Amino acid sequence: MSRVSEVKTVDGRTLRIGEKEVRFDQRINQYFIVKDTVVALLKVDDFEKGDMLVGRNIIGFDLEGNQLWRVPDHGLRRPANPKVPDAYFGIYLDEKGKLWGATPGVDIQIDPKTGRLRNRRSNR
Repeated sequence: MSRVSEVKTVDGRTLRIGEKEVRFDQRINQYFIVKDTVVALLKVDDFEKGDMLVGRNIIGFDLEGNQLWRVPDHGLRRPANPKVPDAYFGIYLDEKGKLWGATPGVDIQIDPKTGRLRNRRSNR
């Protein structure tokens, strides 16, 4: 696999990974590279009301711009809308370099290679 020289947003909805552009219906809220994976967080406000993908708004790409994964449903719901998963409002790396997604009340560790969910911890 070739190394990517640059990752950037083009117009707020397009992520350029090397020479490849990936366009989303939603704006890109955050992105960075962790362990040879480009991780992007899509803006919650841009999803249609009731869209089940709102709670799966973190996507991983390889360094050539190919989608590797989208986080699975984490099972967290709000009483006001129990069918739709809570969205992630942020992503970050902890002091040990582990990837976390922040939902209301709970941070969830994400494997950057597979998108699998690992651990949970309260963020209150």
